[in-house]
Amino acid sequence: MSSSARRTILNAAPESARVRWLLISFFLLSSSLNYLDRLLLASLAPVLKAEFHLNDLGYGNLVAVFAITYALCAPVLGWLMDRVGLTPVASLAVGIWSIAGVATGFARSFAQLFWARLALGVGEAGGIPGTGKAYGTYLLPKERALGAGVGQLGISIGSLVAPLLAAWALRRGHWQWAFVIAGCCGFIWIAGWWLLDRRFPVRPPMDKRSSGARSVLRDARFWRLVIANFLAMAGYTLWTYWTTLYLVGRFHLTAEHANRAFAWIPPLGGTAGALLGGYLSMRWIARGMHEVPSRLRVCLIMGLLALETIVVPFLPSPGLAAAGIALSYFFIAAGSTNLYTLPVDIYGAQRAAFAVSGLVASYGATTFVFNPLFGWTIERFHSYLPACVLAGCLPLAGYSLIAGLKRSSA
Repeated sequence: MSSSARRTILNAAPESARVRWLLISFFLLSSSLNYLDRLLLASLAPVLKAEFHLNDLGYGNLVAVFAITYALCAPVLGWLMDRVGLTPVASLAVGIWSIAGVATGFARSFAQLFWARLALGVGEAGGIPGTGKAYGTYLLPKERALGAGVGQLGISIGSLVAPLLAAWALRRGHWQWAFVIAGCCGFIWIAGWWLLDRRFPVRPPMDKRSSGARSVLRDARFWRLVIANFLAMAGYTLWTYWTTLYLVGRFHLTAEHANRAFAWIPPLGGTAGALLGGYLSMRWIARGMHEVPSRLRVCLIMGLLALETIVVPFLPSPGLAAAGIALSYFFIAAGSTNLYTLPVDIYGAQRAAFAVSGLVASYGATTFVFNPLFGWTIERFHSYLPACVLAGCLPLAGYSLIAGLKRSSA
């Protein structure tokens, strides 16, 4: 961010620091709704598999449908945010995914469910690029990873609420209510953000010299980040979509019991990891370390610790399994927070949405590729061990691709 942009932010209001974090916190809410709408499918998977006659591979393919539209639409929405503006495009994205979430609750056939989840992928593709644009716009460089941690906190809140809302709906005999309630909350967010944006129009000036997406696409660093994220997020997509199914299948629990008692625990690990990852890089930057090396140091440490994922299938009780999954979430989220901040460090606020959208697209590709693979290995080997080995080892493989960026200028 240029010095003039930084002065624009700091001089925007007498209470500028509080205003900036208020604006970022509102995107915490959008992240929560994004993952709430998304993860209700995972929390209700045992019921939906029975109602729509799906096996594990079929469920993996249903997740993949969402993922491919998510991956394809993220760069488009990110580019639009950089060109048109954060507020109109983010509001459009939230509106699309909210309508799709409500439509999921009204699905009466697999075809209807299929199209609702496809539409959900279109809208939710704008969620993380919008959050990246927000903390690239409103936060100082040293604060960005902590801002990304706040965004991860929102993701974790949505991940935590999804199984609890699913359990509540199942207890009342209407799983559809969970999707309808979650979808309606998105329209409330749109109204609130427009009011807040009008009250505090805090924006840095556009630098037309650096606003194009072509320069990002021509940069080899961008593609290293995209591929590294594709590998590193395998564990994230595993626990995002398979936690409830794992607890139900491994320990013979009901879906309601698994969601109410255990499935909400792992997102707490993700929240703690994201905040710690953001705090660590912020502290190292405050002590004089450059932004990029500080992010990479966290990615390396957390990639090593993520090898713990391999032991999860050997844990003998649902409580211990939930704790092991929470630790895996912790390490993956701590690294992910810094990985998603690197494009903002390197390309600046003017190209933040598009640069981050590349990582969002790669995560969509991760979800598209790995969920059918997980479904196949689970059915083939009757075990989650192969999936956990992949999820535990790939973050380090991803880090190896971006380790050289520490010599890069942000």
